[in-house]
Amino acid sequence: KDLGGGADCHKQAKGHWIVDSDIANPMSVYEQYRSSRTSWGIDAMGSIVVEVELSNGMVGVGISIGGDAACFIVEKHLSRFVEGQDPANVELIWDQCWRSTMNYGRKGIAIQAI
Repeated sequence: KDLGGGADCHKQAKGHWIVDSDIANPMSVYEQYRSSRTSWGIDAMGSIVVEVELSNGMVGVGISIGGDAACFIVEKHLSRFVEGQDPANVELIWDQCWRSTMNYGRKGIAIQAI
């Protein structure tokens, strides 16, 4: 039974609508980049998987894009706002992560890491 290719939409053996479909995107204004999102490097940074293990043994998993750069932000900066916190305080944790990254980014790689 085919269960799919995992969460990384950029590396699917059978393709994926996010990278293979004609969908308006930031590079659609250029004819040579309309046919495929990978033609302009949407997959250049790679994906990340973040696991958070709670004290009771439960594990939460999140995926995003941003590759090594996003991993660096998560490990070196954002982890301090997650580790040891009450997992029910999702809004507080997200807000602290977002506000703490304002000095280097309000969108792009900083938001992808959050």
